[in-house]
Amino acid sequence: MQKRSSRKNFQARLEEMIECLRDEIRNGALTVGSFLPSEKDLEKRFKLGNSSIRKGLAVLVSEGWIEKIPRVGNRVINIGSEEKTIIKFGYSSRFPQLIELEQIIEKFHQEYPTIHVQLLELPLSEYSFSLKSYLEAGVLDVVMLSNNNFQYFIDTSNTEMLENVSMNEEMFPFLNQAFQHEGCLLAQPFIFSPVILCYNREHFRQAEVSEPDSSWTWHDLLNAAQQVAMKNHTYGFYYHLPSRNRWPIFMLQSGMKLVPDEHGKYKVKGTKLVEGLTICRDMILNPDVFPILITENEADVEALFLEEKVSVIMTTYFYLNAFKDSGLTFDCVANPYLRKLGYIVNYYWFSD
Repeated sequence: MQKRSSRKNFQARLEEMIECLRDEIRNGALTVGSFLPSEKDLEKRFKLGNSSIRKGLAVLVSEGWIEKIPRVGNRVINIGSEEKTIIKFGYSSRFPQLIELEQIIEKFHQEYPTIHVQLLELPLSEYSFSLKSYLEAGVLDVVMLSNNNFQYFIDTSNTEMLENVSMNEEMFPFLNQAFQHEGCLLAQPFIFSPVILCYNREHFRQAEVSEPDSSWTWHDLLNAAQQVAMKNHTYGFYYHLPSRNRWPIFMLQSGMKLVPDEHGKYKVKGTKLVEGLTICRDMILNPDVFPILITENEADVEALFLEEKVSVIMTTYFYLNAFKDSGLTFDCVANPYLRKLGYIVNYYWFSD
């Protein structure tokens, strides 16, 4: 009789454990992507042996609540098939670390435990075409696209794939304009950042050179970068040269537009555009300032800055996430401008 009673109590405790963990997953206490407490902690909490704990976890695995990852633990993968709404989200591999996408999704799951965002990373090459193909196939519900990807949908007459969205009045107007077509807002601006300078404050202090400020011209930056480089045995200034969000700044700050003539040709010689290109060239050809190498992407530039091999870089705000736990003493300032005038005009080139 005693044995039968003990068995009944054991079964009750096992069922209690299973239902308790189900409830914690349902109400968001255990979010999708998080791990359950260790088996030893579960043993103490529910007063069950290791074999019983594993039986209970096996039930949750079979029901689709969790997955067992060998030598790691048990991860929550579901919120309950009877309640969940799954949103399939396509994104570019460029952005997860920059915008801390996983943390954003985790916070979303905590706030909306009955909605599960299923992430699908799309190939970076031919990203626009991949977006179109996946949307046509009904594979994705939400996608991340840049203003260039959006233009691809316009150029290929596929804007009907994108749903009208309400305008967020808190957004800068020019951001909404970038995703409008025929008077309709077809994408909600999510991330943007002006291109800025980021510099190592300690390098400037050691070289006894004044830190950059918003009054600087590019010539001021070039002179300071050369002094800092010589005294710290580092490169003074660097940016990802092939980036379409970097070198065009030197031309755009001239205030001129590239307008074709009657023959469809563009004239640069003898215009203010040359001034910006000349400054760009002078920086690149100065080996004491600019590294003689071509980086593959922006991440290489940030890596050089983290290694303290370069004192000033041209970057964006969301690339600064790579520096927040580095221990570096750094600061940011607006880009320099072409020349000293009676007023300051600084052009911000916005990165997608």
